[in-house]
Amino acid sequence: MSLSFHQKSTILALLLPMALVSSSYSVIEPFFATEAKLKGVGAVTSGFVFAVYFLAQMIAFPLWGKYLPQIGAKNMFLAGLSTSGIGIQLFGILIRLPNTNLFLALSFIMRIVVSLGAAAHETALYTICAHTFPQRTAFILSIAEVMVGIGYATGPGIGGLLYEVGGYEFPFLILGGSVVFAVIISLFILPKQVEVHQLSGSITELLSIWFIWPILLTSFIDSACFTFFQPTMSVHLEQFYLSPMQIGLFYFATTSIYAVTTPMVGYFVDTTGWSRVVILIGLSFSSVGYLIVGPSPMLHLPSELWIIFWEN
Repeated sequence: MSLSFHQKSTILALLLPMALVSSSYSVIEPFFATEAKLKGVGAVTSGFVFAVYFLAQMIAFPLWGKYLPQIGAKNMFLAGLSTSGIGIQLFGILIRLPNTNLFLALSFIMRIVVSLGAAAHETALYTICAHTFPQRTAFILSIAEVMVGIGYATGPGIGGLLYEVGGYEFPFLILGGSVVFAVIISLFILPKQVEVHQLSGSITELLSIWFIWPILLTSFIDSACFTFFQPTMSVHLEQFYLSPMQIGLFYFATTSIYAVTTPMVGYFVDTTGWSRVVILIGLSFSSVGYLIVGPSPMLHLPSELWIIFWEN
C-alpha cells in the first residue's frame, strides 16, 4: 500500500523536528564544558546541566501522556516544538551574562524548558503516528528513532562547525530558528484533530512485574554512561589540542556508529530472541571500553586519541 502525498508530507512534518530537537541536546557537547569552565563552572556542575535534560523528561513524559486527551495531540505537538525552539535560542544568549551563578541558574532553567517541550512534542508524535498510519505505525516509529539517532549524531559536528563560524550563540540561533520554522510547516500539514482515548493503568502495577526491574536497571546504567561522557569528553580531549569542530566530528563519528549498529542489533534480537544475551554482551563491551578510554591506572596504558575513539 503506497503512501499518499499528504501522508508523506505528514511524515516529514513529524520526523524532521525529531532530528532537530534531538540535535539540540547534543549540539553543546564540543564546547559547552569549555565555555562554562571559563566562567568558573566545574565539570561536575556542567554535567548536571546535561543530566537535567533527561531528568525533566523523566517527570514530564507521564504528565504529558495524562493530559494529552485534554490538550489535543496537534496542539501539544506544536506547543512543545515552539517551546523547544524558543528555549534553544534563549540558551544561546546566556553566554552574555557576566555573573556565573546567574549564567548557571538560567542554563538549568533553559535546558529544562527545552526538555519539557521535547517531551510534549514527542508524546504527541506517537499518537499522531498511530492515528495517521494505523497500518504502519511500527514502521513510522522506527524511522522516528532513526531520526533521533541522526540528531544526536550530527548535533556535535554541526555545533562545533557553527561555533567556529559564528561563536557560542550561533549554533543555538540557527538550530532554534530551524525548530520554529518547522512549527510553521507542521501547523499547515498535520491533521487538524486526532482522537485520543484515556486508558486506565497504574505505574505501581507495572513496577510490580519482576522482570521490569532488570530492564529498568539496564536502561539506567546505559543512560548514566551516555550522559557521563557528554560533559567530560570534550575536556578530556583538550590534551590533544583539538578544535571545537574536531571535537564535534569526534562525537559525530562515535554516535554515528551507534546509530548505524542499533537497527542491526534490533533486527538480530527480533529474529533470534536473544535479548538477554545481547544485553550481557553490550554491558560487557561497555565495561571494557570505560576502563580503556580513561585509561584506568590499573591497565598502565597511554592516553591515545585512537584508543579513545575506538573504545567509544
